Amino acid sequence: MIYMDNSATSHPKPYEVRRAVKRAYNKFYANPGRGSSKDAIRASAEVYSAREALGALVNTSAENIVFTYNATYALNMALYGVIKEGMTVAVDRFSHNSALRPLYALSKRGVKLRFLDSSIIRDSVIIDSFESLVRKEKIDVLVLNHTSNVTGKMSPVKRLSDICREFDVTLILDASQSIGSSEIDMKKLGVDILASSGHKGLYGVTGTGFLAVSDSYPSVIDPLISGGSGIFSLSHEMPNLLPERLEAGTLGMIGISSMRAGAEFVLRVGAGAIGAWERELQRKLVSELLNVKGVTVYNKDVNANSIVLFNVEGMSSSALADKLDKMGISGRAGYHCAPLAHELIGTNNPENDGAMRLSIGIFNTERECDKLVSAVNKISKF
Repeated sequence: MIYMDNSATSHPKPYEVRRAVKRAYNKFYANPGRGSSKDAIRASAEVYSAREALGALVNTSAENIVFTYNATYALNMALYGVIKEGMTVAVDRFSHNSALRPLYALSKRGVKLRFLDSSIIRDSVIIDSFESLVRKEKIDVLVLNHTSNVTGKMSPVKRLSDICREFDVTLILDASQSIGSSEIDMKKLGVDILASSGHKGLYGVTGTGFLAVSDSYPSVIDPLISGGSGIFSLSHEMPNLLPERLEAGTLGMIGISSMRAGAEFVLRVGAGAIGAWERELQRKLVSELLNVKGVTVYNKDVNANSIVLFNVEGMSSSALADKLDKMGISGRAGYHCAPLAHELIGTNNPENDGAMRLSIGIFNTERECDKLVSAVNKISKF
């Protein structure tokens, strides 16, 4: 099988991650933060080591790393924990439904949404749109997708965060598609709160994610759920301290250990080096697919990280995905939970039914790319 669906979840996992999962299953069976036995202390130490690794990856303190089930949970935690009735929120059109749907729900509770103009090529469009907006009305929060899961385009985070600082806007960043293949420094980028999955660019098991809060973020985030935290048990409310304020209940030790190993793998190899390899293969695929008759590559002019978005003339994306799957190639067709991005590109129609997405990972090879192009060529001909 040729696996090119790494934007959904990465495969294969590095050896270090598979070893960590086995080790966690056999060793970290006690409940971390819920006792003083040597086993509980050992489990707690593993959790803290994972916080340290992720904190080092995004440049924030270990205590500011909050473990979640996935990026969707982390984004809900950030959005519901920060945004209040009467606030106005700016959002970019490349956002995933994991951010859009909570925002739509919040809009029914008195939150105003402002969608920014966007371009799949020019950064100036969203920068000008946001700057114009904040000069016209008070914006409380900017929700931004770091890298689009549809086009692979990166947002100009630093330029937008400079505007946020000037106008006192909280910046919430979805880094699910950029973590592990792009250098992310929350302090340098000016990000207040970052949400990410743990099973994509961090190579952890599915059902993992985290929220990272900047050391300089001044506000207290309201918990999404309440329950046992392991500390201040006599209090009626969740503690004000991070990470316990946002982590109610027992943590998933196996998933956390897998994220620790994945983060350490990225730190060792280098996010820049991983991203460079993925971009090299992405450019190779785009270049060769453009020579296949009947193929339209929608992000050919985008400085994309790892994604190739295309269709074959006269065929829906789902039919194309089915044919590729039968030829041993795994990708993903459809709208990729990002309807506004497809609307922007023009693939939100019954004929295309979205688009075919290939998302490259560190373990893909040039030979696999050649086989993929050959397969698309055969499909296009027949």
